[in-house]
Amino acid sequence: MKERILIFLLLFSFTFSVSAQTEGARKSAEARLIENFGTYNCEDIKSRLIILHLALSEEPKSKGIVIVYEGKYAKYVDARNGKSTIKYILPSVGESIFRTREMQDILVFFKFPMENFLFIDGGFRENFEVELWVVPNDAKMPKPTPTLETMKYRKGAPMKTVCGGS
Repeated sequence: MKERILIFLLLFSFTFSVSAQTEGARKSAEARLIENFGTYNCEDIKSRLIILHLALSEEPKSKGIVIVYEGKYAKYVDARNGKSTIKYILPSVGESIFRTREMQDILVFFKFPMENFLFIDGGFRENFEVELWVVPNDAKMPKPTPTLETMKYRKGAPMKTVCGGS
């Protein structure tokens, strides 16, 4: 009788353990938004991409998804009283492509494996925005969530930044 009870308890604990592990695996198979941000400086974007890379290194079979939304850019303008104010300006045609290439250059500079990253054109939002996702191998890809159907553009070339990898 004691043996039967012991076997029952062992089977019950094994079943419970397998069920808990399966549930944990399901939870880890979801895409996770690491963070989203808008206007940035070069050091800021470098640190955010490093954080994404570190998150990927904790989950080796995952992909880093970078969704880039076209939108207005914040520009700091010095006022006469010495205080900076933010002015939003329209993007020029191809501005989000230019920003995407900057981020890709940073990844190459740091020798992060490019096959671990996927860049997606997210469409249009009121302001420029980037989302950084970690997506496990068996998880659904995040879908872009644009908030505008069209974008007004300014004339001229994309705003120059001194970013790149270095």
